[in-house]
Amino acid sequence: MIDSRLTPLVERFSSSGVEQIAGSRMTYHWSYEAPLGALTFNDSGASSGPAKESRVAVSGDLVIDDQKGFELSQQSRLTQAAGTKTLSSLLETAHGSCREQR
Repeated sequence: MIDSRLTPLVERFSSSGVEQIAGSRMTYHWSYEAPLGALTFNDSGASSGPAKESRVAVSGDLVIDDQKGFELSQQSRLTQAAGTKTLSSLLETAHGSCREQR
């Protein structure tokens, strides 16, 4: 799992583990949720209401190919704890190459 400030708060962690695909690619999938506590939201310029409990749901994929190139994708979704409406979302992507260290 990619380490972040959310790591100590993680609940419902799920991982595929490393999957080998046809000997040429390794894939790793993960997802988790984390409580963020009470946040105050400002809806469409109106004055902010009372603080409400919030959660973040994160899912990601890491693929490493046989040439040591990688692609990373992680999506985070912020919701009120009791709701399903997405208040904010973030899609992070990266790609590059890995260097072996010994």
